[in-house]
Amino acid sequence: MLHEKFPINLDYAALGLEKSGDFQPSLECYVPYNARHPQLPRPAVLIVPGGGYEHVSLREAEPIALGFLEQGFNCFVLWYSVTNQSGSPRFPGSLLEL
Repeated sequence: MLHEKFPINLDYAALGLEKSGDFQPSLECYVPYNARHPQLPRPAVLIVPGGGYEHVSLREAEPIALGFLEQGFNCFVLWYSVTNQSGSPRFPGSLLEL
């Protein structure tokens, strides 16, 4: 399995939003090794772990991705912002990170 994490860079100030401290939203990728063969199309799934914009549920992230990976899916987990520095909900920032 190939496993890599890519940062998501947004200009929060240009969007009129406050950044969530030092948190860096990212997209974590889980791809089977044999997915390097372009002639073998594979389905993909984007996993956005829940938590009601208060937290991101760890049990709804990697365990779910690994389950789909076993079934032949390319999996992508979005690690998104949930609160800003003042503790207020990040919406619509979280949605823009998606």
